Amino acid sequence: MKQLYNLVYLFGMLSFAQPPNDGFYNNSLEDDHFKIPNSNNINHATINSRTYETYFKATSTVARQVIFMEGGNDRAIFAYIEGDYLIVGAHNKNDYTPEWDGTFFRKQIAPDTWYHVALVFDNAQPPVNDPIGVSDNTNLKWYLDGILQDEKAGFQIGGTGDHDELLIGFKDKRLWFPNCGIWTSAGLSEYCFNSTINDNGGNEYYFDGYLYGFRIWNYARSATQINDNKSKLILPTEDITLLAVLDGDTITYQDDNSLLQDEDNANPTTTKEWEGNDSVDWTNTLNWKNGLVPDDSKQEPVLIKNGSTFYPEISGTVIVGDIEVQAGANLTIKSDQTLEVAYDVLNDGNFTIENNASLFIRESKNVTGIGSYSIERITPDYPQDYFYSIWSTPVTEVDSELGTIFTDDIDAFKYDASQNPSAYVSVPKTEAMEVGRGYFIRSSTG
Repeated sequence: MKQLYNLVYLFGMLSFAQPPNDGFYNNSLEDDHFKIPNSNNINHATINSRTYETYFKATSTVARQVIFMEGGNDRAIFAYIEGDYLIVGAHNKNDYTPEWDGTFFRKQIAPDTWYHVALVFDNAQPPVNDPIGVSDNTNLKWYLDGILQDEKAGFQIGGTGDHDELLIGFKDKRLWFPNCGIWTSAGLSEYCFNSTINDNGGNEYYFDGYLYGFRIWNYARSATQINDNKSKLILPTEDITLLAVLDGDTITYQDDNSLLQDEDNANPTTTKEWEGNDSVDWTNTLNWKNGLVPDDSKQEPVLIKNGSTFYPEISGTVIVGDIEVQAGANLTIKSDQTLEVAYDVLNDGNFTIENNASLFIRESKNVTGIGSYSIERITPDYPQDYFYSIWSTPVTEVDSELGTIFTDDIDAFKYDASQNPSAYVSVPKTEAMEVGRGYFIRSSTG
């Protein structure tokens, strides 16, 4: 099986918050959401120091939509959108007296715009004063686009019992929302303190839009850590202080034993099926089951079925969610065109990637399946004999033997910095190209 590597773009000099890609599309019409199983490291833990953060881009900001929530009636931490505001905060009505009826922050936002939000518990403890006051401490902080907006009194979550599981993209529990008639301006936003109203019900307030880089850290991240890393994909395998991370359509989280587990979208979007009855044209409704062409903006899952009269050829830029190519089926990305896969690739058939075409895989997982990848690259037509061109491999080393890729007689060289002095050294056709290394290659016959 050939394995392709995912590519990460880095953009500099941006004056606004922007993730490296569109992440996961949470489709409210399909009831997309994530439900993370109970874990002693997440919701069955006492929370004193913790950071919740995510990028989001909402299709609309008018109706109530829950971005994430952890907990429920007794104690909860959540972020949601309503009335053109982003609202974040927490409450605890069960673990101590006096109870904490909540600290909530809000700020106006616009639809179809990327924002990065972070909510930080910074050594939050049970209340000392009775009654509690908004200025008792500054242990609950919130950030927007990496900038501290405000910090007010925040208190411990848990201590006498567990709370409900972490949910992303909807509300599924009874919850206490802020109920201040007038919000108070402070810092760079507004706050509501110790005033809530109950909201029963579940399976509601589905978020519609994009989410990127949702994650939970088991400590209070600093302003610098939040801002400098908000657009970086950091996985739990790289940092054990990460309790949960969203990568594409998969949440990786720490279970009761601190082992990493994966949880996918609990209600995935209906797969669009290629039947290829009319032509190779991806955009032709006659080629898709029930005439349903995949919507790039929704990153929908796609199945390329075996037995089609025609198999698809990608022209332009196409974006899909998951993609599966069945055994015996083929998908071609035409020269200079692009297929961008937001989530997972299962290939039991064949991908043909023509010269200068691009297959971008966003999610950090390896591709799966036993299919093949035919990657075509055309060497330049040089005006003189024995000109060298510089090559690197687009696939893993095990699939990159020079003599397999280049069927004609070639001379190949690589740079060896370990020699003194360093030098270019000849390599045999039986050598496998190393990922990330450039090779100077020419025809042996001119």
